Amino acid sequence: MCSRALSVLTHDYWVMSRNDLCLHCFRHLKQFKILVCGGDGTVGWALSCLDNVGQDAACPTPPMAILPLGTGNDLARVLRWGSGYTGGEEPLTILKDVVEAENIRLDRWTVVIKPDQAEKDAQKKQLQIEANSSNTNEDSSRIFVMNNYFGLGIDADLNLDFHMAREENPAKFNSRIHNKSVYLKMGLRKMVNRTKCKDLHQNIIVEVDGRQLDLPPLEGVIILNILSWGAGANPWGVEKDDAFTTPTHFDGQLEIVGVTGVVHMGQIFSGLRTGIRLAQGGHVRVFIFILYICVSNLSFLCFLLFIYKCKVTIEILGRSGYVILD
Repeated sequence: MCSRALSVLTHDYWVMSRNDLCLHCFRHLKQFKILVCGGDGTVGWALSCLDNVGQDAACPTPPMAILPLGTGNDLARVLRWGSGYTGGEEPLTILKDVVEAENIRLDRWTVVIKPDQAEKDAQKKQLQIEANSSNTNEDSSRIFVMNNYFGLGIDADLNLDFHMAREENPAKFNSRIHNKSVYLKMGLRKMVNRTKCKDLHQNIIVEVDGRQLDLPPLEGVIILNILSWGAGANPWGVEKDDAFTTPTHFDGQLEIVGVTGVVHMGQIFSGLRTGIRLAQGGHVRVFIFILYICVSNLSFLCFLLFIYKCKVTIEILGRSGYVILD
C-alpha cells in the first residue's frame, strides 16, 4: 500500500505544480488524502484550491497532512507534524504516518477588510478620473481566509520588513536559521524606532461578540486561531483562567492577545512571557485608523500585508471546518 501511495505522490507533485485545476483529476474519488509539502503559505494555497474545486468533488474535504518545509511551520506544529522536516525520515515512513493519522477539524475564518465610506468614495472618484468615466462601481473591500492568526501593529510591521527583504533578495532566505536571525535583527532595530506602532490602543477599536474591549497601552494585537505563532511561540499561554475556556483550533472561537512592544514580543518568542489576554469570541470586528495589518497563512505567502492611511473596518466572520490529519 505504501509503495503505491509513493508512486501516486510522485505523480501528484508533478500535477500540483499546474495550479488547482489538477484537483479536478481526483474529483470522482470518494476517499483520498493529501500530503502538502511546504510551509504555512503552501498549506493555505492548498486549502484555497480545495475551496475552489471541492464543491464539485465527490470528496469535498479530503484529509490533509503536512510535511513542514517552511520557516515557522506553526500549523504543522499545532497538528503535530513537527517543527520542520530535516530529511532524516524516509518517504515510506512519512506516507505510513499519513495513512495511519487520525482526522481532526481546523477552524478557518473569513476576514473582510473594508475602507470607511469617505475613503471608499475618494477611491471611486479617483477611479472615475483615471477611467474618464462617470459610472464606476469598483468595490474596494477585500476578503481573505485566515487559518493561523491575524496581526495588528508591531507584528505586522516586522512581517512587512521581512517580506520586503525576502522579495528583494530571495536567494539569501534559503534556511530557517538565517530567516529567524534576520527577523531578530529587524526586531532589535524596531526597539530604537517605535513611532509606527506606538499608542496602538488609541488608533483601533476592538469589538468581540458585540462587546467593545477596554484596551491597555499596546503596540500590537494578535488574533489567534491556533496556539502557535512566530515559529512555535504561544502568546495565549497554557495557564488556566476561569474567565476563559481552554482554547482549541476547532472550538469556533478566536483568542485575542495584546503585545506591549518589541521587548515583550521577544519575550513571547523565547517563552519567558505570554501576551496580555484580552478576549475570546466567535466574531471580531476591528476599526482601524492608521495601522499595519497582517493576515497570516494566506495562499502563496505565509502572510500578506496591507497598509491603510485611513479608517478601515476588519470583520472576521464565521468559520468553516476542514478535516486535517493530526
